[in-house]
Amino acid sequence: MSSLSLPATGLVVDKFEVTTTTHGFPLKSLCNRYTRSGSLTAKSSPKITLIFAHGSGFHKECWEPTLERLFEMDARSRFPMIREAWALDAQHHGESAIVNEGALVENQGVTNITDYGAAIAALCKSPFFGPIDPTYHQVIVVGHSLGTVAVLLSTTHFQNIPYTSLILIDTVIHSDEMKLDTETFNVVRDTTPSRKDHWDSIESARRYMRTRIPYKSWDPHVFSLFLRYGLRPLPTAYYPDSSRKGVTLSTHRNDEHASYTYFHMLHEAYHRLNEISDTLPIHLIYAARSDMMQVFCSISLTPTNINVSLPRQLNSDRAAQEKLYDPKEGRKFASITRLGIGGHLIVQEAPDLVAHVIHEALTGRAEKYAYKL
Repeated sequence: MSSLSLPATGLVVDKFEVTTTTHGFPLKSLCNRYTRSGSLTAKSSPKITLIFAHGSGFHKECWEPTLERLFEMDARSRFPMIREAWALDAQHHGESAIVNEGALVENQGVTNITDYGAAIAALCKSPFFGPIDPTYHQVIVVGHSLGTVAVLLSTTHFQNIPYTSLILIDTVIHSDEMKLDTETFNVVRDTTPSRKDHWDSIESARRYMRTRIPYKSWDPHVFSLFLRYGLRPLPTAYYPDSSRKGVTLSTHRNDEHASYTYFHMLHEAYHRLNEISDTLPIHLIYAARSDMMQVFCSISLTPTNINVSLPRQLNSDRAAQEKLYDPKEGRKFASITRLGIGGHLIVQEAPDLVAHVIHEALTGRAEKYAYKL
């Protein structure tokens, strides 16, 4: 275990790892634990342990701006509630992709979102959580985008789910009737393997990204963290040519592409949601714009694959969202919040607002149906 601190807030960051063997070979998921000094010392300490799961193409550190704001809000409360927060990489994303690159190259296209769900469960079962008293402490899991699928799949690893509640942010989960096999989705799926993924330097990557959707709408702190953890130096196991210099994506484009090819996992998560929504409080948070496919198209369509034409009218995801929480469908949710700004990458665009809405869910102030500016 190694430690560091975040200068802006003084949060202590301890680093751990868990190992999964979903496909018969070991893969590591690197984990960060964020705490205030002395917050793990007694039963009388704050009671909530948070776990954060990122979306496709991101990394565990993308949550840090949200976490810093969330801890600040909690510290101002009369009775602070947050004991610790954890963020972990999917095994083929971020720093974990670097650690696992040998296995990932040897077994290309095998690793998927079920591995991430297994990693979340492995973390919960590990001794790293310390002396948690189930009669007092609470484990609340937060997921964004494809991370919400991992969160729901993680619940299948327990006979008795140890979570107190779930917070799902702009989830991609949809019913069996809602089809992703649209023209727009096919563009995303088919162009991801050829998207631009190397630059001469981090500065070159920064200039390229900062003028393009979706990067240009990101919070500056989130963007700086992506440059730090979302990129890595060349050469790599995927690009072993030692003469090749510059930087590439930490999450190789082939591994991200795999996220768009396992439709059945989204349906598995949907059915798991149906099974547990009656007994486990689940909070839904949606951004103002239902633009998931538009965002992914903008990332995938680059000068390397510009010959692929963008569909004239991109399909809205709003219908899938509304069907998910339609009372006629029979699912129960603790709260449903529609934010007044932002799109699918709301965690990257407005981390302070995301922290505020999460804090409302933690403190019981989240409304059954609400719109937030």
